[in-house]
Amino acid sequence: MKRGGSECRNYVNNSDSEERTRPVGVKDIPDIGKLSAAEKILLVEDLWDSIASHESAVPVPQSHIRELDRRFKKYQCAPGNLVSLEELQSAIKKRTINSGL
Repeated sequence: MKRGGSECRNYVNNSDSEERTRPVGVKDIPDIGKLSAAEKILLVEDLWDSIASHESAVPVPQSHIRELDRRFKKYQCAPGNLVSLEELQSAIKKRTINSGL
């Protein structure tokens, strides 16, 4: 997601509940630089969990809804064209080996 886009403009400052004019960034949390990489990962996990616990507050872009609709319609037209997880993993592995990754 691009920073500063329209979807980033309505952040709320917890200290005074006034709307922010810009998104919260690392510079807004002075002590974050003191955290180890592991502590930063735990912080991100906590942030993610707090977002996931309020899923309805996170808007789903129309482009995602259209893509899901397109995929579901494709499935409905040919439901037998699915592959198993093992088949998918095998295809990915072959593609990775062939590309030299």
